[in-house]
Order: sequence, then C-alpha cells, then structure tokens
Amino acid sequence: MNLIETAISHKCFDFVFSLNCATYGERDGIMLTEKTPQNRISAYGASKKYVEELIINLSISKGLRYIIFCYFNVAGANLEAEIVDFLRPETHIIQVILDTIIGRHKFFKIFGTDYKINDGTCIRDYVHFSDIAVAHLLGLKWIKSGGANKIYNLGTRHSFFSS
Repeated sequence: MNLIETAISHKCFDFVFSLNCATYGERDGIMLTEKTPQNRISAYGASKKYVEELIINLSISKGLRYIIFCYFNVAGANLEAEIVDFLRPETHIIQVILDTIIGRHKFFKIFGTDYKINDGTCIRDYVHFSDIAVAHLLGLKWIKSGGANKIYNLGTRHSFFSS
C-alpha cells in the first residue's frame, strides 16, 4: 500500500502487479480463469487479494492504470546464469527433481494421491520465468499506450503431470 501510494504521489500511475494461485484457494479439478471466483484461505492469499482490490479502487479514485497477472508454477532458468535461485533448503519442484536425479537427494516425494487421473497425482501448468518477465514488459507497454486496465491469468493452458 505504501509503495502504491508513494508511486501515485510522484505521478507514477502505471502499475503492473503479480498475484498467485493463493487467491483462488483450494480448487482441485477445475481450470482456473480470470472469471473463477476467488476464495482466500490463507493470510498470504488474503494479502494478495487485498492489494488487487486496492489497485482497482485506486484506479477509480486516483486514476491508477494497471495490469494484474496471476500465475501458478514458475519454472525455468536464465541461459546466461545471470539470474539464479538460491533457496536453502530448495523447495521448487523442478530443482528438487533435478537434485534427485544427480544424487543430492535419495528420493523425490509426491504429495497427494487422490487426484482423478491415472496415477492419482496432480497436474500442473508451468510458466517459464522469462515469459512472465516478457508479459510484465508487454503489460506496462499496454497501459502506457492507453490500453484498458486488465487482469490476466498467465499459463500455457497445457498441463503436465507433476511426477
């Protein structure tokens, strides 16, 4: 809220914001779209939804122009190794799988076995981090050129087994 209000006070009215699936709550078995009702079940999801609502309200009262992106499973690496992820312990699924393949872990554990597909595990839609960066640049270009405020879910619409 402070960042947005400071930006507006300095006449910066163009805003790109990222949400994540935490605003949708538990929605197993359905394709999420921009029109799917949101159901925050965590403080994190509630805080993201609060900022989304703040941005929308400030667009009405202060003239803020925005693009809001929602995405789920971010993956990928920068080919020049200029941007790296350094979580300890590592929690991202793709890195954990790769670490298991090269022997850093003895096994890879899959949580959830009751999904309605052949092996019972969930299906994911992964989005490469560089595609998210490009979307943010295109979104900013869109609102700077006078485009309407928009909310988009970023994804491939193609799912992949998590195992």
